Amino acid sequence: MAPVLSPYLQKKRFEAVRPYLQGNILDLGCGGAEIISLLHPGQNYLGVEGNSDTVRRLKSTHPSFEFLLRDLEHDELDIDQKFDTVLLIAVIEHLHDPECLLRQIPALLSSSGKLVITTPTPLGDRLHKLGARVGLFSMIAVHDHERIYTYHTLRDSLSRGGLDIREYRRFLFGGNQLCVCGVGTM
Repeated sequence: MAPVLSPYLQKKRFEAVRPYLQGNILDLGCGGAEIISLLHPGQNYLGVEGNSDTVRRLKSTHPSFEFLLRDLEHDELDIDQKFDTVLLIAVIEHLHDPECLLRQIPALLSSSGKLVITTPTPLGDRLHKLGARVGLFSMIAVHDHERIYTYHTLRDSLSRGGLDIREYRRFLFGGNQLCVCGVGTM
């Protein structure tokens, strides 16, 4: 049985992120690159994904966009561009140690660039686990969660990466959180 509510969660995450999709976009952990459907004509997009089959498929299905194969937790991104928006949509909770990645992001942001993150709250993670047991959500995603963040633990990880939270809010009845970050004043 396919997880019934997983597409709904993705839709709500995209709705939360949509207002921030400005300028050149870097989508870290892009998955199927579904965010492309929300871009304005002419917007530049670079997707980074850790699965070689997915990257190969994305290059074929979206030839006007660029995709790179990288392990977000271990690889240097090695990207010589600046971006107005860097996305980590439902990604950071899947990384055991995100700080190598987070330290690379300030160098990728344009002078007014923003990092936009969505991640479950502890409440959302508990609900996700319960819902996965009855087929409402993906059990694979639950098992792949390495770390669930509170506002404070997320703020601390971002700060160690040289980033400050500029906007923060919860959505989906408090089950998810959205952070909009800029380069810190360290």
